[in-house]
Amino acid sequence: MLLQALLGDINLSAGALEVADESIAYCGHNHWLQSYIIRSNIIGCYVMDAEWYLTVVLACGLVQEFGSLQQGDATKLSHNGSSLSASQKIKIGLARAVYSRAPIMIFDDIISGLDKDSAKAIVNALFSREYGLLRALDTTVIFTARQCKLPYIYT
Repeated sequence: MLLQALLGDINLSAGALEVADESIAYCGHNHWLQSYIIRSNIIGCYVMDAEWYLTVVLACGLVQEFGSLQQGDATKLSHNGSSLSASQKIKIGLARAVYSRAPIMIFDDIISGLDKDSAKAIVNALFSREYGLLRALDTTVIFTARQCKLPYIYT
């Protein structure tokens, strides 16, 4: 409920909640994908920046996924991406959030749907001290996990 309140999805019954910046990106375990090509699902309403797009899809582990799809990131999705695996859906949703460059990003239990190697690679690419993409952007991150895998995959 806290995440829903931060996103403005529920009304508070008491008290107040103030978020300094209204631009918040969200990626959760409940995937929301449109019936467009994958690239459009990632870019959303933003202008295409080819260099940034490549950086994001690399960090989110999508390059290998695109290789397994006949049309790569130009693959048109059916209803809510029903032809994709849960892992692919998570990675696309994650890439959409990261592509936005929002100053605040909320990730709700995204690693539970990924295998250990993918989770480790993505967490390191986004959050590591040395080369983490979101660290470089100075992004505020709220990260939840139902299982405590994070300490074991972060290096």
